[in-house]
Amino acid sequence: MTFARLSSWAIGPWRAKGFANAVARQVERSGYDRVLAFGRTWPHDVIRLGMGCHATYLERMGLPTRWRDRVELSLESTALAAVSFRGRKRRVLCNSQLVATDAARRHGLPAEDLTVIGNGADLDRFHPRQRAAGQDLLRAALPGDHPIALFLGSGFQRKGLDRAVLALARTTEIRLAVAGRDGDGERFIRQAHDLGLSRRVAFLGPTGAPEKLLAGADLLVLPTRYDPFANVTIEALAAGTPVVTTADNGGCEVLATGTGATVDGDDPSALAEAMRTWSALGRSDATRAACRSAAESHGLDSVLERTAAMLLG
Repeated sequence: MTFARLSSWAIGPWRAKGFANAVARQVERSGYDRVLAFGRTWPHDVIRLGMGCHATYLERMGLPTRWRDRVELSLESTALAAVSFRGRKRRVLCNSQLVATDAARRHGLPAEDLTVIGNGADLDRFHPRQRAAGQDLLRAALPGDHPIALFLGSGFQRKGLDRAVLALARTTEIRLAVAGRDGDGERFIRQAHDLGLSRRVAFLGPTGAPEKLLAGADLLVLPTRYDPFANVTIEALAAGTPVVTTADNGGCEVLATGTGATVDGDDPSALAEAMRTWSALGRSDATRAACRSAAESHGLDSVLERTAAMLLG
């Protein structure tokens, strides 16, 4: 594998445009057999929309369209245009049906141009055998024998930590462990304090052992506002842990019967009820075995094989 370092003198909102131009120059002069794009660049044979559609992100987050966003929207439109595909055969790889449906709606892409291959998990790293070690870590932060829900991710607002905390306040028995980072993390600590939850919520900070925390938790709660496919969804299942998330997480598409629930993140009562139900079920061997079984068809090797077949086909 060879890495090419590309340079661009563009600054500010134009950096992404400068990088796209640098990629175009690199591709044109290098004679690659196949080009798989992971960002808003061109030309390519296949583009993977792992970040979803930028307009949908702005919409779900309630954000204004700034100058920087207009540049991103323009780049996305260009990257998906037929002229950006070598040989002019458009092939778009989406990591969820959520993204495929959205791309078709936003960019007028026909169904035959879209292929859905979900994200995968490292099935050896994320494994139920980590449960005892993970329970020890979580119990050190949240002593007692209460059910523990885990929120794992960075970018707390987008991933819905405020929703999880509001729902937690409608329960009595559950504890919440929060792992990850956010530049405005103090706001969520204050929210928990103001709701009288300081002793029921533990902010663990960034973690180097997500596989242990996921296996040790009784439930992963991710009431996200927008996630094309949150990797932690399939990683939790691989670790044997059920998932409560929203339909705005493309990862919800891998939830099989008996492995979790998809709820309305804006309904704290419904979220609280799902958290009560699945944090209890997450302590049963049957539920944890069902979660692991659901994940086993979504290993990294399988995902890479399907992606390679699409790229080379």
